[in-house]
Amino acid sequence: MNIKQSTLAAAVAAVMAMGVVGQAAATEYARSRLYIDNLTVFLSDDGGVTPGGGTINNFDFNLINTAFLNTVGGATTANCSGTPANNSCAKLPAAPLDAAVINATGSTILQGENTFTLNGPGAGSYANGDSLIATAQLVDGVPTSTRQIAEAEIQQGDTSASSSSEVSSTTGFTFTFTVTGANVMVVSFEALLDILADINDPFALSASAKANTEVEVKLSKDGATNVFALFTPDGGTSAGECGALGGLTCTTLFDEFDLNTDEAVTTLVASSSGRANTAPNNNFGVIFGGLTDGTWTLGLTAKTSTSLSRQVPEPGVLALMGIGLMGLGMSARRRKIV
Repeated sequence: MNIKQSTLAAAVAAVMAMGVVGQAAATEYARSRLYIDNLTVFLSDDGGVTPGGGTINNFDFNLINTAFLNTVGGATTANCSGTPANNSCAKLPAAPLDAAVINATGSTILQGENTFTLNGPGAGSYANGDSLIATAQLVDGVPTSTRQIAEAEIQQGDTSASSSSEVSSTTGFTFTFTVTGANVMVVSFEALLDILADINDPFALSASAKANTEVEVKLSKDGATNVFALFTPDGGTSAGECGALGGLTCTTLFDEFDLNTDEAVTTLVASSSGRANTAPNNNFGVIFGGLTDGTWTLGLTAKTSTSLSRQVPEPGVLALMGIGLMGLGMSARRRKIV
C-alpha cells in the first residue's frame, strides 16, 4: 500500500471511529414530572364561608400512560367513576386510582411502579410513563393528590422516543341555590414541577428534545356552549390565564409559576432547557364566580409528555468526510513543502 492509500485509509478509519464513539456518547433526553397536592373544591352561596348550594351528581377519573422507543410501545389506562357515596374507586389506604407504569419495549432502564424516579440524562435508552391519584376529595374526603411522570432518552442506534402521562377528572354538579346572587366555586392546590430537555450529540445531522406540561381547570354549564370559565396557570405571565364567558367571572388567587410550558432544544451540540420548582412557592388557586341554578361540569386535567428524535450520518457519508479530511491534509502538506 503506498503512502496516499495509507493516508486515505487512516483518514476514513479515523472518521468512522469518530462516528462510532460519537454515537456511543450521544444523548437526547427529556422529562416532565408533576406532583399536585392538597387540591380542594369549595362551594358556597353568595361568597359565604359555609359549603352548600351544590349536589354532586357524578364524577369520572381517568389515567393514561404511554411510552414508545424507536416507534415501538403502547399504553396503560385506568378509570373509576360514580358518586361520593357509591363509586368504583379504591378507598384509603389504597390509592383511589392507579394506572400501571409503562416501559417501552427495548428500554434499558425500567421505571418501577409508582416510584416516579428521575433516571437521566445519561442513563441509557428508554421511555416510560406513570400516573397515580393517591388521594381524592370525592372518594376519601381528604384533599386530592396526584403523581405523574414522563421520561425518555435515546442514545447510540436510536432514532426516536416519546412518553406521556395524563390525569383527568370530570365532576358533574347540580346547583340549586336557596339564596339568589353570585355564587362561587373555589379550586386550590399545590404543585411541584421538574421539566428538562437536554441534548449532547455533536455527531447527529439533526436532533430535538422536547418536554411539555399542561394543567387546566374548567367550569362549564351543561347545555350552554358559551357559559364557561377556564384557569390555565402560567405564573401570571398573561391576562389570559383566567378567562370567563356567559356571565361567569374568573379570578386568580395564586399562580406561582408556569404549569403550561414547553421546554425544547434543537441543536447538534450540548444544549439544555429546563427548571424545577419546589416549596414554598407552589400555590395555585382560582375563584369562579357568577354561578346560577343549573347543571355544571368541573374538569381538571394535567398532562406531562416528552418527545425525542435523532438523525445520524450514514456510514458512506462518514467515509466521504474521511476522504475530505485526507484531501485537506494532503493540500496542507503540499503547501508546506512548496
